Amino acid sequence: VIGRPEDFEVVMGIFLVAVAGAMPFWLRFSRGRDKAAVYRWGCLGWIFGLGCLFVVQPEWPFADTVVSTVLAGIGYSAADMIPWSMVADVADEDELASGERREGLYVGVFTFTRKLAGATGVAAAFLVLDLAGFRPGERNDEVVVWTLRAMTALIPSVFVALSALVASGYVLGLDRHRAILDELESRRLPT
Repeated sequence: VIGRPEDFEVVMGIFLVAVAGAMPFWLRFSRGRDKAAVYRWGCLGWIFGLGCLFVVQPEWPFADTVVSTVLAGIGYSAADMIPWSMVADVADEDELASGERREGLYVGVFTFTRKLAGATGVAAAFLVLDLAGFRPGERNDEVVVWTLRAMTALIPSVFVALSALVASGYVLGLDRHRAILDELESRRLPT
């Protein structure tokens, strides 16, 4: 999409390093904060980085691509990490309500949903590329290039923004989760 296929592996490597390198930052940043707020901050960074990648042009310096990629990776890091910790909070609240530990059920449903969404996204992307006239290994016209740009950055940004909006309704904030943990601890104490 950015007109430099020889840079693909390097850019993906930079992205993965940014994701992994940002995790300790997000872990520290999340202490004492509501997870939904941290998630939204991560989404904001991810959307900004994706927006940069949407507009970057082949003639621009490689450093612009690197900066965009690092920003996207830093934001993605939180947007990927924080929901897993939210699943644990939900399992705690469920234990408080039901008296049972069912975190395996929640992790299983969460994992299945993510895999289903990923597979659906890939299938939809292949369909859209086919409809746009994509030809692998050949030079494609501007419609195909902009379709690729949209599917790489613009459409994911819309879904990330929607997920941040959904996270606004997450009711297990820091204080509520602390109260849940305190209640669970008191229930587990021998009488």
